[in-house]
Amino acid sequence: MQTARADPGARAVSTVSTRVTRQELGEQASGIGRALLDAGVREHSVVALMLPNSVTFVAAFLAVAQLRAVAAPISSRYQASELRSICASLRPDCVLVSPELADGFVRWLDIERQQDIVVPGSDQALRLLCVRRPAQGSALDLRERFGLDPSSSCPALFKFSSGSTGAPKAVLWTAANVRAAATNVVETLGLGASDVVLSPVPLSHSYGLTV
Repeated sequence: MQTARADPGARAVSTVSTRVTRQELGEQASGIGRALLDAGVREHSVVALMLPNSVTFVAAFLAVAQLRAVAAPISSRYQASELRSICASLRPDCVLVSPELADGFVRWLDIERQQDIVVPGSDQALRLLCVRRPAQGSALDLRERFGLDPSSSCPALFKFSSGSTGAPKAVLWTAANVRAAATNVVETLGLGASDVVLSPVPLSHSYGLTV
């Protein structure tokens, strides 16, 4: 959000029909973030995202990052058996999903409640599914849940394999991993603040997220 404050009117994301400034994107992310907070999402909570390439996907991803929660973008192309495996291994605290895809998660997760989110300045529907959690355990216990040293690591992102050789595998990236990957792409391609990057691949894909 520091970038948005520095140049709020600059273009942040464009689609075929929409152009959103940094300020507008920040407002959308803040609106989604408030809904996540109200739903109980806190630092290190795992938030699954199954959304099409859109401004709302970017805003949702930023909202999760702002809360220091862990984003887990999931491709809508996974089959039911693959989604079942992902739900069992990931154990998300909540899911942000397009309403038409929500039943896939309701089938495999113990959903405590769900609600539709109104995203400021957007006409894309967004549904929040809150997963019933056991009384014991805490999302803040990094060592127990993620196998990380709390003094040196901050979980930020789950990336999934394609599943071409078996069930999709989740790979945990720390905030340092994400920064290093993004820096590598920016420096390798020589990208600047005014450059426009076309992303035809799904934003849930590794390359789409890194750019």
